[in-house]
Amino acid sequence: MELVTLVNSELLRDPEFQDLAGPLPPDDLKELKNDIAEHGCISPIVVWREEGIILDGNNRFQICKEQGIPYKVEEVPFTSREDALAWVITQQIARRNLPDFRKIELLLKRQKLLDLAKTAREKQLAKLKQFKDDSVLSIFDKTEPINIQRTIADELKISTGKVGMAQYILNHQDRIQPVDLRKLRTGEETIGRIYNKYSKREEYEARMKKLEERIRQLEPPKRRYSTIVMDVPWDYGDRGSPNGDAWQSRVIGDYPRMSIEEIKNIKLPAEDDCVLWFWTTNAFLRVSFDIIEAYGFEYKTTLTWGKDKLGVGAYLQGQTEHCLLAFKGKPLFKGWTGASTLLLAKNRGHSRKPDEFYELVDRTGPGPKLDYFGGKERPGWDIYGTVREWKLKKGEQGQ
Repeated sequence: MELVTLVNSELLRDPEFQDLAGPLPPDDLKELKNDIAEHGCISPIVVWREEGIILDGNNRFQICKEQGIPYKVEEVPFTSREDALAWVITQQIARRNLPDFRKIELLLKRQKLLDLAKTAREKQLAKLKQFKDDSVLSIFDKTEPINIQRTIADELKISTGKVGMAQYILNHQDRIQPVDLRKLRTGEETIGRIYNKYSKREEYEARMKKLEERIRQLEPPKRRYSTIVMDVPWDYGDRGSPNGDAWQSRVIGDYPRMSIEEIKNIKLPAEDDCVLWFWTTNAFLRVSFDIIEAYGFEYKTTLTWGKDKLGVGAYLQGQTEHCLLAFKGKPLFKGWTGASTLLLAKNRGHSRKPDEFYELVDRTGPGPKLDYFGGKERPGWDIYGTVREWKLKKGEQGQ
């Protein structure tokens, strides 16, 4: 290809072509300026012959123009804009320092260009009825249907799973924070980490939506109770909890959250004389007093469960949960000297309360008894809104 030496000539800088290359890091740009100032512009600026658009060398062109330094131009012919854009992408992929996510993004774009160009060419040929030999066909017309994930994976020598995760991210850009996309394109974040962050959120939201529908179909309890235990599903997520923890918080289980107002609006099937044991956490301790008051109960004392191992926490790691004891009317509560406000018992799993607690309730409170949001059947107890009822069978969320 013949090279032409020019000074301060006007070449076209097209934003779409520039975006494919991306911005040059400040340190690299400074180094390039110093190198051109000392040695001149050695590499030619590649231009699309038919349109005069710079394909490669936008930074070199700008530096040479600003400093009045001569530069060489190499003109390359293309039959379409898609041809030219695909060529630029191929050059970018060859850059060794380009992160995998950016390479996958560019290759997917190149495939779209291939498809667009092929479709346009086929329409043109069909209209003109000029189906001749292969010499009239561009590289796009000769492209066979491909498995894009496999093709990209083979070209970049990475797994198809990694390509699939990148595709998911690109297809859900409207839900992904711009800072995460930027970090992916610069290599500051990994594809797997960002994929897990957002795909799990989508799965969680879909599961919760179906579970909430199931809850709405539950019939209210058909009797009233003299003792009620409540272990409500506190919302540590996006609906205004005290901590404002993200959806992926470790305290979230496989059941929907309830806002404070939703919890307050629960209609307890309580007898006129009733004992309420209301479980709460450090994060929701203060508002719990308002909730039991909204139920028409009067606070009496607090039972604290001291666990055998540390949990999560915003300021201090939690190792306790609290259960507020409250009365409505004058229930037959059987307190005894050995009943302490401190219950030391093992933590047997998320949202599971110790058996020792239920032994305490059985000894002190009258029946009938209700475990509201309970998770385990016990003799002499009814369960309502149980976590077990809410859970979906494996794979059901996709039905």
